[in-house]
Amino acid sequence: MSISAISASEQVSLEEMLAAREHRVDRQRGLLACFPGPLICFSLNIAGPYKAFPLARKAFEEGCGMILSELNRRRISVDVSETEHLKTGDCAYFAVPYDPLAVKRMLCDIEESCALGRLFDMDLIGPDGIKISRKELDLPERACLICGNPSSGCARSRRHPVEELQRRSVELIQDYFFTKYADELSSAAVKALLYEVSVTPKPGLVDRAGNGAHDDMDFFTFLDSVSALAPQFRSFVLLGCRNHALSPEALFRKAQYQGRLAEDAMFAATNGVNTHKGLIFSLGLLCAAAGWLYAEELEKQKTACDGQDTRRQILERCAKLAAFSLPDLESSKGRNPQTHGEQVFRDYGVHGVRQQAAAGFPDAVKLALPLLEHDRPDYTGCLALLHLISTVQDTNVIHRRGKDGLDAVKNRAKELLSRINPDNYLWELEKMDRDFKELWVSPGGSADLLAISFFLCFLPD
Repeated sequence: MSISAISASEQVSLEEMLAAREHRVDRQRGLLACFPGPLICFSLNIAGPYKAFPLARKAFEEGCGMILSELNRRRISVDVSETEHLKTGDCAYFAVPYDPLAVKRMLCDIEESCALGRLFDMDLIGPDGIKISRKELDLPERACLICGNPSSGCARSRRHPVEELQRRSVELIQDYFFTKYADELSSAAVKALLYEVSVTPKPGLVDRAGNGAHDDMDFFTFLDSVSALAPQFRSFVLLGCRNHALSPEALFRKAQYQGRLAEDAMFAATNGVNTHKGLIFSLGLLCAAAGWLYAEELEKQKTACDGQDTRRQILERCAKLAAFSLPDLESSKGRNPQTHGEQVFRDYGVHGVRQQAAAGFPDAVKLALPLLEHDRPDYTGCLALLHLISTVQDTNVIHRRGKDGLDAVKNRAKELLSRINPDNYLWELEKMDRDFKELWVSPGGSADLLAISFFLCFLPD
């Protein structure tokens, strides 16, 4: 977010700031007269004449949440909780009947430990109306936002221009929420991969019961791979956040390189076994697209989005990114195929996961996702997988058994869907698994779309 976005908010005069300070003192006295305290008074330390803008509000609400979470964690009751949203900035008051020094220590812990803490101004007013200082806890003075020296000296000498302080404040808030969102989204990606491999039984695929039609991997190989990929998905999200101003093609090329790094991490964890290469492409682009969208929303200063709309916009952005992978696949026709996907495209003209991604994963959205939004992920996961197997042009199956083999697999899944139910699905799928093992069939493309469906289901609002 640029400083111009902040300056679009209403400017505050010196007189208004002084009046707001007096109002705050009066409100503190009034609350202490009704509730003996101590009293937490929380606001943001934002330099310059612009105090009330949506990104600051988002940081303020985050700070309020941290205070309340810590009070709840320590079982400290709150006699009163009051918030004011003013032109001169947001302010919150919490009256807490507890040992003042313990509460002050708690507030200092938040300020020192949180990435947003340098912008937090968490004062504690004792029952006598006197502010409790950090010195009473033998804590050092707070550091300058820019240079790290004691802040009081920089403030007195006006060592740093207001514009520089504003820019740094915005960077801190922005990076905090980028990182938080990346953590949430990578957690959703990991959860999706764990759910996919845990759905059992999955015909021809690795699950909790066996290796399917594979002799080089098992359930624990997948766990090793997922653990190694967790920070990689986080990197994809941050890539999208921090490069959202680039063109879609430039962002795709960056994501493409990040995908190679993720593959390196996967192969290192699995001793060279390919467990998730397709999902590194698919989930990697989805994570990058989500970061791209999130940064745009933050820059537009939107504070909330509808969950369904968020999913739709992520899929649209993912499709824009994935479209640049199709020419790469087309160009592979003139060389020896480097991957199974390139070989299947050369021999059968099937685009596989790239086409799915460029279309916004329609099979995952229309076939699997509606089922997974219900309870019982064991049964609904199996049912969703069967729907995918019956429909998808699965390049893994084509690579092993050709197009005729794919048609037979799809027909088998369609026939089973006509009679499967929660009472017989285990027995029916175990029989199908035995048959697929014998035929050396592994519908890995369908399994990848199942994982993508779980991810879309787990997206944070």
